Amino acid sequence: LHAQIAKENGQFDLDDVVNGVASKMVSRHRHVFGDARAETADDVVQLWEDIKKVEKGHPSATRSLKDVPPHLPALMRSYKVQSKAAKVGFDWPDIQGAWDKVDEEIIELEEAVQGQSAKRIEEEVGDLLFAVVNVSRFLKVQPELALSGTTEKFIRRFAQIEAMAAESGKTMEELTLAEMDVLWDGVKAQEKQAEG
Repeated sequence: LHAQIAKENGQFDLDDVVNGVASKMVSRHRHVFGDARAETADDVVQLWEDIKKVEKGHPSATRSLKDVPPHLPALMRSYKVQSKAAKVGFDWPDIQGAWDKVDEEIIELEEAVQGQSAKRIEEEVGDLLFAVVNVSRFLKVQPELALSGTTEKFIRRFAQIEAMAAESGKTMEELTLAEMDVLWDGVKAQEKQAEG
């Protein structure tokens, strides 16, 4: 539809779109269509990034960080930004540095909470989340998917404790936190038993 509208306005047509996509595929896959070598999947990704950097004329590493789309979910965007920074060597040598940073950010958040500055608390929560994303990157876990899975697991468990409460003739609001915790632990134990 867009190509047809553009054609009617004398801008481009569907052939131009197809040729542009085909040209981009060939230029970004030089290990397939050219003489570039890529032995591993990581080599392919690095080659792809190097080619995109040249195509887009990135004058600096910062430009490639800024090009990570701001409309992405925050966890996904921070993962991509950190990955790009790591490609130029701005990274911990191993996961221990990332773990230590999480510990440091927890302490800074606790200090911010004691100071009761809403702006600083928000900043420190962001720093902590960013540090946790860094750990997930070292573990090769997509944080967006991990958090989505945990959220679904929470909803499933919550539904189970609500059903258990209803069986005993109570609503969630009528249970104490201690009673909810007992039910929650029971649901977790059932899941572990079912797993194996």
